Amino acid sequence: MPTRRVGPVRALLRLLLLWINPKAWAMAVATASTYSGLSRSPLVLALVAGVVFAAAAAFSLTLWCSGGAWLTRLLKTESQWRAVNITLALLLAASVALMWH
Repeated sequence: MPTRRVGPVRALLRLLLLWINPKAWAMAVATASTYSGLSRSPLVLALVAGVVFAAAAAFSLTLWCSGGAWLTRLLKTESQWRAVNITLALLLAASVALMWH
């Protein structure tokens, strides 16, 4: 499969898209308001939160990338990939349904 190069403008727009993620903003505001009493300095609080978030992200990305690499070695045919994708989609839909229930 040929790869398409992403120009600098598209890459910049993708990075800017991260700044309008409502879940990230909610998490940042909740963290700042919940743990604001831990430090008198907002800079120290921001640094501690940044380190904790970075560690959690590194751990999460390691798990997801390892799982993806494992699936890549395990699944060989298009039908196997389709079955896994359908199963994961159904599990996601079920998790949403459980939140609404």
